[in-house]
Amino acid sequence: MKRVLLVLILMSPVSPVSLAEWGATYICTMTHNSALSAEGKYITYHLENFTFQMNEEKRAFVFGDSSMFKEITLPIDKEFSYPHPRYEGRNNNEVMVFEEGKFLFGSVYSNIQSVTADCDKFE
Repeated sequence: MKRVLLVLILMSPVSPVSLAEWGATYICTMTHNSALSAEGKYITYHLENFTFQMNEEKRAFVFGDSSMFKEITLPIDKEFSYPHPRYEGRNNNEVMVFEEGKFLFGSVYSNIQSVTADCDKFE
């Protein structure tokens, strides 16, 4: 059984984007950025580029200071490794998922906002 697992692991497709790493910095390009107001109005926001780091010491997503996520630190509270690395972070009003180079973000304040982005590891 151990040999079968080892063979499956070795045969699985691996790409640098799919391997999220603690300490790595990611550069992301938004693919969607919109909100829904309490009155039901759909709002489309401009798409931005942004960066974040998976900070192991803080166990959090730490964002750069040049986007809508300016200076946000979102604690990572769930970490999965099968079938590929997946990290989830949240606070009282925001939720983020990072999996295989895909970034998903949702927040609820005076409206409901959603953001998706494609991310690459900064080398």
